[in-house]
Amino acid sequence: MKGLLRDFFQYCFDILKNYPILTGILILIACVYLIGVALPKAYGGNREYLYPYHSKLGLGIALIFFLLLMLLVVIGKII
Repeated sequence: MKGLLRDFFQYCFDILKNYPILTGILILIACVYLIGVALPKAYGGNREYLYPYHSKLGLGIALIFFLLLMLLVVIGKII
């Protein structure tokens, strides 16, 4: 199982390295989805229970910043 996961992640990193334009487009689509759909849904969620509310909101914001950082790295490779 460990070898299978290692091979899967190696394949994913090879795709990221070999196709930066395609990777940039996919990351941009994921960012737009997170900003346009997931973040407002998490922000407008049930505030009665604060831990799940802040957990979903924090996870959405962290994913957005991580994907934007990856997008900058991919754009740097293209340029």
